[in-house]
Amino acid sequence: CSTNCGKGLRDRDVFCRIGTFVVHDSNCDRATKPRTSDTCYSDECPGVCDVAFIPPNGDTSGGFFTPRTRRRPRRYPGNSRCTTWIFAEEGRSIVISFGGFWLQARKGRCRWDYLLVTNLVENTSEKLCGKMGNFRLTYSNEVQLFFRSDARKNFRGFRARFQVE
Repeated sequence: CSTNCGKGLRDRDVFCRIGTFVVHDSNCDRATKPRTSDTCYSDECPGVCDVAFIPPNGDTSGGFFTPRTRRRPRRYPGNSRCTTWIFAEEGRSIVISFGGFWLQARKGRCRWDYLLVTNLVENTSEKLCGKMGNFRLTYSNEVQLFFRSDARKNFRGFRARFQVE
């Protein structure tokens, strides 16, 4: 494959044969000649996340979590795997406000691209995908965010802002 990760091209030699003999291409039908290159998929590429924490301000702290790409804000990168954790003091809650949420989904299922939000205290998680717009979710004081995208279709992504209450 022409790349170490993600989508690439694989070349191969194709010869014209008559019986067991290799002959010049002009002796064979071009319409039946196999392709000399094909699409191939190598190992998944590592993703890039942009995590900027806003320092504590009195009783609250917050920050941003955004899948990042050089083409931003158009589409998130393919083959991303990105994890970040948010911790707050015991007894506090983490509120995550999502803006412009749009990840690939098919028939409401989060199979290829998704954000998995895990409440580490309660050991529960939810997979988010699709075109959901703006919304807020509240969790305990320990949360893990895992963003995943595949190589094929990539959408606008999301912006997430968290605040500790």
